[in-house]
Amino acid sequence: MFKYDGNVLEKIDQIRKNGVFNIQLDSYNRIWYQDFNGKIYYIENNVIKTLPETTSKGFIEYIISNDIIYVIEQDFISYFSLKDLKKKSILKEPTNGVVEVFEFNGRFGIIFKEVVKLFDKNNVNIIKIDPQFKKNIENPITTTLKGKLYLFDKHNSKVFYTFDGKKLVQHKIDFPFEFKQNITSFDNEIWLSTTSGIVKYNIIRKNTEVYFPKKNISQIFKDKHNHYWISTLNEGILFVESFKTKVFDLKSIPTLLSKNRDNLIISTEDEKIFSSDNDQYKLIHSFTSNHGFLMNKFDESENRILATSSTFKWIDPDEIYENYIAVKDLTKISKNNYAFAGSIRSGLVTNDPEIHRKNQAQYPKADELIQNGLYFTYILSELNSRSVLYLPKSNLLYFATNYGLITVKNDIYSEIKDSNGKSIYLKDLYAFQDFIIGLTNDDVIVKLNETNQISNFVLPSYIKNATVEKIKVLDNLLFIFTSNAVYEYDLIHNSSSKMINLTPTFKATDVERIGSYLYFATTLGILKKNKYNFTSNFHPWLDIDKIIINSKEIDLPIIKELHHNENNIDIHFKVISKTPNEVYNIYYKINNSNWIKKDHKSRIINLSSLAPGNYNVKILIEGDYKSVISKEINFTIDKPFWVKFWFNALLISSIIAFIFYYTRIRIKKIKEINQSNIDQINLKNELNIQKLKSIKSQMNPHFFFNALNTIQSYILTEDKKLALFYLSKFSKLTRKILKLSEKDFISLKEEIETNEIYLDIEKARFDDNFEYKIEIKNDVETHLWKFPSLLLQPIIENAIKHGLLHKNGDKKIEIIIDQNETHLIIHIIDNGVGRITSEKINKSRQNHESFATKAIENRVNILNQSYHLDLSITYIDLYNQKNEPSGTQVDIKLLKITYESDNN
Repeated sequence: MFKYDGNVLEKIDQIRKNGVFNIQLDSYNRIWYQDFNGKIYYIENNVIKTLPETTSKGFIEYIISNDIIYVIEQDFISYFSLKDLKKKSILKEPTNGVVEVFEFNGRFGIIFKEVVKLFDKNNVNIIKIDPQFKKNIENPITTTLKGKLYLFDKHNSKVFYTFDGKKLVQHKIDFPFEFKQNITSFDNEIWLSTTSGIVKYNIIRKNTEVYFPKKNISQIFKDKHNHYWISTLNEGILFVESFKTKVFDLKSIPTLLSKNRDNLIISTEDEKIFSSDNDQYKLIHSFTSNHGFLMNKFDESENRILATSSTFKWIDPDEIYENYIAVKDLTKISKNNYAFAGSIRSGLVTNDPEIHRKNQAQYPKADELIQNGLYFTYILSELNSRSVLYLPKSNLLYFATNYGLITVKNDIYSEIKDSNGKSIYLKDLYAFQDFIIGLTNDDVIVKLNETNQISNFVLPSYIKNATVEKIKVLDNLLFIFTSNAVYEYDLIHNSSSKMINLTPTFKATDVERIGSYLYFATTLGILKKNKYNFTSNFHPWLDIDKIIINSKEIDLPIIKELHHNENNIDIHFKVISKTPNEVYNIYYKINNSNWIKKDHKSRIINLSSLAPGNYNVKILIEGDYKSVISKEINFTIDKPFWVKFWFNALLISSIIAFIFYYTRIRIKKIKEINQSNIDQINLKNELNIQKLKSIKSQMNPHFFFNALNTIQSYILTEDKKLALFYLSKFSKLTRKILKLSEKDFISLKEEIETNEIYLDIEKARFDDNFEYKIEIKNDVETHLWKFPSLLLQPIIENAIKHGLLHKNGDKKIEIIIDQNETHLIIHIIDNGVGRITSEKINKSRQNHESFATKAIENRVNILNQSYHLDLSITYIDLYNQKNEPSGTQVDIKLLKITYESDNN
């Protein structure tokens, strides 16, 4: 469903997919309607609501009567008081066989197949229906007029019935159309909407009239201004200001009008000329080039048509002259002698050789053309003229040309210029009393006095600000054609009125006056309108619709005082026109600022980020109205609390208290920071101590002694190649340990490479019965991840020293590098004697000092405190199937942290 304010069509029901019907307005200004599923809705304060727990039966309409809404439901009749709509009451009345419902003199009525029932709060009247009524009225449609109910059948065009509350009375009638879609009534008339137009039946005169016989009409509505709105099934909505205003369809689009006493002469877009006789239009000339007419003049004294389409046509009652001269305008000089404005050439034309000789004598320098019975005297050559005017009193010819406004008198030529000495360019020229009215190429209406001084024509601003497309003077009336309307300006009384509104699809191109009637050439045909009976100048209605503050709608009227942050205000206003397509200027201003113009279809004013202060917002509509139409809104935006005195006093006090409190807190914080720094220094010292111990462990004399003994043995056995190989390894390992000892973190790759060298050296101690394996799983990219430097070697050394060294047979150690989404996981697995056996062996030794495990544990704790690595080392004892110790597994787990090469 949509609402229309005369300019803007707005959809107000965004949810409903079904069509709606039975739209009504109740006494509380709520709009009611129902959809084809039987749901009933109403609009209150721009909000769509549903009549609760109520669904009408089929396509049967609800009825509003005496502030009660009645609904025919599936098995009963329900009703609500419109005052509150809260309590649903039920009439236990069977609803089978309901044919039609109606409102009659404040009572609710139902037509059943056998009876008519009238309900009120206390009783029910039952009126029996005779069998003949059932035969005549099978599909009734009803309306109430003058205290009677009128019943028509949708298909029966021969009879209708009236009902006075007591009995049904049959009436005979012969309607021109059989199928009726809807019925309504105004004054003394019943209006029936049909698939072939509207039938108006006057109950007093008992006669019918048909309107729009070729349109499929669904409903007609008459508003409080006596305008008619007509909905069609396939051609939108028709607006009829008054049925006294008539439109005559010529089957051709009229463009220009002239008159022959009381008859119109009409030229059309497809090169036809019509004449009217008492609004009966007949074709009098038809030409074949299908070219629209550019000029149409009628000489009443000679009964002559002078017109231009593809050619210039001189049409007498008994003869037609044609010539290929593009005559754009023409004015009478004397009998059978005319001045014309044309393309390239302008001058005089006659069909009389004697008059032509006189014209040539008056203008001896002029060229001539005699052709097809017409005699042309070319006063102006090589100029393009748009309009021509002759003033008999001064014997002056005015030509509006592309080189300016030229006057000619007795072969004397001159140009009229403005007060600045500039040429003026006009496209229309008319004379009235002692001055000339012209329309410039810039669409400005100007005025020339007796001395040819030029001034702008004084017009109301709503016309002056519009785009003027054409002017025409008829008697004392100046007609002004703009893009949005046609205005009539009384040149004697200096008053104006709007005659018709125009739209992009409804245009007017000319006007003619016959008596008290005006005739307009429009895209719909010839529009006939009584000059003294039009309503286009009704004032539109301006009101505030709603106000939204910070995206939240508030209840009207607006709250006077707003908080400082309530400063984004949208003012939605209504402008309801009495006739469609009214064009007016909408302005608004804030306080004493300049007026700001809005688009005439705009209905919202956006005020964003307003500063604190007092505001007066004025909205104004400017148009052809007797008085100004305006609205005002006043409100105040309060200052924020932080600029108020009490807040500043409190703020200063708070600042002083804060400084005192902050100083104390700051001193305490400094002490805590100093203590934290001391703790960090101690922690780092401890970490360095542990790291140094780890380095000492890795570079302990036993390792060096064993490694050098191994190298010496290779030298003594003259295995110089192996001696050099392991000596190189030993040297490389020493350099790496010294280099990596300077760093807290290295890449996992560097850590693995260092331990590979270490394992290669240790392997030399064990002849051929020691093997190691380093396996990387799940595509761990070891160069990407950060790892504590020299962490693995003490663990691997423990595995060799305490597990593998005491084992007979093959000795193996396996290092597995793995990962999950968040952590690196390293498994170190040996097949040694296990931790329990090793501990027993170590206890049996004198001067044994167990270092590695405790040192590693201390380092892990310090690393987690300092760097939050989530580092953990877990020892797992391994057993064989006989439950004998078979080795040890050490699991190292830490967070995956990206390694950066410059991270020291």
